[in-house]
Amino acid sequence: SRRQIDIAIHNPALYAATLLREALTRRQIRVAGLTKQLDASDRVSQPFDETKMVELAGLESEPLSEMIKVVNKESQNLHAELLLRQLGRAALAAASNSTGNAEQAAQVDELGLPLPVINAGNIARRQFLEKAGVDVRPLSLRDGSGLARQNLVTPAATVRLLAFMANHPFQQQFLDSLVVAGVDGTMERRLQQTPVTGNLRGKTGSLSFVNALSGYLQTRGGTRLIFSLMGNNFVGPSKAVTLTMDRICILLAEYS
Repeated sequence: SRRQIDIAIHNPALYAATLLREALTRRQIRVAGLTKQLDASDRVSQPFDETKMVELAGLESEPLSEMIKVVNKESQNLHAELLLRQLGRAALAAASNSTGNAEQAAQVDELGLPLPVINAGNIARRQFLEKAGVDVRPLSLRDGSGLARQNLVTPAATVRLLAFMANHPFQQQFLDSLVVAGVDGTMERRLQQTPVTGNLRGKTGSLSFVNALSGYLQTRGGTRLIFSLMGNNFVGPSKAVTLTMDRICILLAEYS
């Protein structure tokens, strides 16, 4: 029998470049020179002028409305990390355009290395949360996925953000990105055949000794609720925590 196993690629950029070269070679297109990748640090010591390069082909990504479905429904950490960095690039570009100073888009640290775009992304995210009415003082947001143990959030902040997004101009795109209990994503097999099935839309979160579920659901009485449940530093089985959260969601959905 055949099995499919997902594995991590050590150097995704070089791997992609190698596959492209191999594909060109199979089509009798000769490629001279070495296959290599340059990161932001490499470009300081090996600068090159991108405007003098010729683009042979391009591939447009899916729209952001589809990208965030991968983040929120499948809980894909890599997509979340890349989106935070894209946010940082956009913030730096906007700052450069507003001031006319392109150097702002290429800030360097005390060693002369480029500042990571994640720094700009974190600043932009914090500004957005403040705009949403979230008290950011007790929060610690270090990355895009939440995998870093230095990340600290609160249920109150999460509920405030969900309330803001419920009235946002792009509320439908945001809602469509959330996992549906008992239907898809990380909750496909969870809360099936319950009053919450197809009702609850939200986002799961899990690390060792941490489990969370936040989102929206409607009660039997027709009231729409926003909730945020977080289990932190528990030492028992994770399944017991998720079952407790599921029971709470069912109780809320049955409330008339």
